[in-house]
Amino acid sequence: MKAIIFLFAGFCWQFSVAQNDLYIDNAKYLYAKTSSGINTRTLGINSSNNLYLGSVDASINSLLVNLNGNNRITVNGTSGFVGIGTTSPDEILHLEGSLLLDAYGQGTERGIFFREGFSASNKYNLSITTYDDGDNTPDALGINAYDGIYFNTGSSSINTRMYIHQNGRVGIGTTNPDAQLTVKGKIHAEEVKVDLSVPGPDYVFKEGYDLKSLEEVKNYIKEHGHLPNIPSAKEMEANGIQLGEMNMKLLEKIEELTLYIIRQEYRLKETEGLKQELEKQREEIRELKKINKMTPK
Repeated sequence: MKAIIFLFAGFCWQFSVAQNDLYIDNAKYLYAKTSSGINTRTLGINSSNNLYLGSVDASINSLLVNLNGNNRITVNGTSGFVGIGTTSPDEILHLEGSLLLDAYGQGTERGIFFREGFSASNKYNLSITTYDDGDNTPDALGINAYDGIYFNTGSSSINTRMYIHQNGRVGIGTTNPDAQLTVKGKIHAEEVKVDLSVPGPDYVFKEGYDLKSLEEVKNYIKEHGHLPNIPSAKEMEANGIQLGEMNMKLLEKIEELTLYIIRQEYRLKETEGLKQELEKQREEIRELKKINKMTPK
């Protein structure tokens, strides 16, 4: 071991070199002198026994971590912003490049957590997490929020395009969904499947169904201005329509119309039969008249 002892004005510093390691006894900080002659604290142990790296001198601009001739980490001395992959950080943490998070841990949620005004029972407001259930398969990504999630776009101004309320309702084009999915705008789809909450109108074809006569339907329309069991235009404008229920009402009217057509066809056939019978009777009358003329008086 090599040791170097400095004595100056009653102070003693001892530098020891053992196995190429450098030890500094009786010293809290290691100082480096700038080109202008300023001694600036660089490395040491503070009064709380914490490792101290940096400077309290206002003339120092930034802290740089340089590896292989490149600045890998930068701490801006004025703003405190930290840059990884950049020497000009614009935020508290500025990454230039990709970020990889290993969120392993069976039975746990791990990811990114955002916190704003937390209490002991509410440590974060928004999180993007994965949950490892230990089945060695890709796990689900979860976006969790206490008060809802906004999806915004816009160049000159921010516009909310989709909103997930804390009660689970989803709004597209609206932030006030009043159903499980509320869309303010048009929907373009190849196919829509609706689960019925009302019975199908096959009851129309069962015996005992009260099929109104056409005269009754005419009188109802004259009085109310719309078909029986169909909401009026004002009701539809005010309350909208329930797609499944309205389709069943329309199908009910189609089935009733089918019964009217069947009845009408029966009556037409009955009328045609009467016409044929009448024509037959007329032909018989003509034959009788001919015979009557040929009979001598």
